[in-house]
Amino acid sequence: MRTTLTIADELLIEAKRIAVERRCSVSEVVNSALRSALKRWETQGAPKVRFQMPTYGRTGRGKAPAISPAGMAALVEEEDLASYRSPKGTKGSAK
Repeated sequence: MRTTLTIADELLIEAKRIAVERRCSVSEVVNSALRSALKRWETQGAPKVRFQMPTYGRTGRGKAPAISPAGMAALVEEEDLASYRSPKGTKGSAK
C-alpha cells in the first residue's frame, strides 16, 4: 500500500544508509523497523512515558494546602466581588 509519511531527516538518512548496506529499498528498511517496533510493543507494551504535572510556587516547602470545591467557589466569588468594589477608573468600575 502506498502512503505518505513525514519522517525526521536523521531517520531517513539512517534508513537510506542501511538500505545501501543491505542492498534493499528504503521501503523495506522502514517496513522492517516498523514491524520490529510493533512486535516489541505487543509483547512489552508501549514505552511508558512518565508524565509530571508542573507546579509553580511553594517549591520545596511541602504540599500546598488542600481546598475543597466549596472553598474554591468562595474564593472565586470573593475575587469577583472585590473587583466590583474597586475604586472608580480601575477594573470592574461601573460607568
